[in-house]
Amino acid sequence: MVMVGGGTTLLVTRDSPIGSPQKQAEKVAIDWARAVDAGDIETMCGLSTTGSDSGITTCRSEERKEEAQAQAASDPPSAEDLAAIAKAWKVESSELPSDNTARVTAVRANNRSGTEIRRLVIHLTREGGGWLVNDANSRSDGDDED
Repeated sequence: MVMVGGGTTLLVTRDSPIGSPQKQAEKVAIDWARAVDAGDIETMCGLSTTGSDSGITTCRSEERKEEAQAQAASDPPSAEDLAAIAKAWKVESSELPSDNTARVTAVRANNRSGTEIRRLVIHLTREGGGWLVNDANSRSDGDDED
């Protein structure tokens, strides 16, 4: 939008409105990454596709989900860790290759074990009007690009 008044030109742009499919996919991806980082299996699986074609193996069956919950309960994050997790994950990039697929790269600069930069490339599909994670690949600084 260009507004002209009094000899001044102001250019106002917005990449993606808050309610755009791209912003919705980004929000789901970041919420999912935070849940994974916090060991919140319920939320992680709630934001993931299920079934045999899901790349999120933890959520494919109740048995796997229960095993992951037991493992996460053995080393729960502290309140400080949870606060850091909530702030740490940010969207680095995102794209919508089609109307029902999205790819979001999320980055966390400071994880529980130190300061290593961690990237997740999160693949989402739109199902029933909402976005769900169907696969993710982790990458740390120094890893080769595909």
